[in-house]
This record gives sequence, structure tokens and C-alpha cells, in this order.
Amino acid sequence: MSCSNVKDLCPFFVGDTLNYSLVFKHADNSPVDVSGMVLTFTMKINKSDADGAVTSLQRAVAFPVDGDSANGTGNIEVTAKATNKLVADRWYQYDFQLVSGANKYTIGIGRVFVKERVRIA
Repeated sequence: MSCSNVKDLCPFFVGDTLNYSLVFKHADNSPVDVSGMVLTFTMKINKSDADGAVTSLQRAVAFPVDGDSANGTGNIEVTAKATNKLVADRWYQYDFQLVSGANKYTIGIGRVFVKERVRIA
């Protein structure tokens, strides 16, 4: 697998719940069996920021052994509580990494803009 998907994600608001549905395929378009693999989504203002920094977030999900995973499909959700701590009106760097045993594959990278919510006084 290689990282051929470099793009900006759709902007979202601080405090939004994010849900990403992904489909994993080999170069020949056959599904990648992701059963038991772990998908990690990381966001940072700067790529050099430490994982776990106050202004970053990281979410991981282990794919179950089931038909969806065997067919290369899976979802990852980032909670509203997690996005609530992000700094508004800033670009963040993100990546998706798929981990299988000792192997780690960066499968998507890019930027995403985090917007400020409308507040009522």
C-alpha cells in the first residue's frame, strides 16, 4: 500500500463529531483485508508537534474480524469532546496510518481547516 491520497479534508467546526468511512484496496483494485488492523487518525497544527500535544488529537480504532473488514471497509469516529479542544480558525496537518503487526502504512495525508462555532451571548 502507498500514500497516493494527499488532499485537504472538508473543514469542520470546533466541537463537531467527525466520521470517516474508508475503503482499502490494493493496486489491482482488490480489497485489502483489514481485519485486526488498527487505523490511527492524527491531527496537529505543525507536523513537528509531539503526539498528545494540547492542540493535537489522535484517534485509533481496531478493525473487527468481520465481513466489512475482510472487504476492506471501515469507519473511524472522532468525538465532539476530542475536537472541542482544537484551536479554531487554524489549518491542521493530518494523517491516516494503518498498522498491521510491526508494519505501519501512511495511507492519507493533508490539511484540514478547523472553524469557530457561532456562539450566542
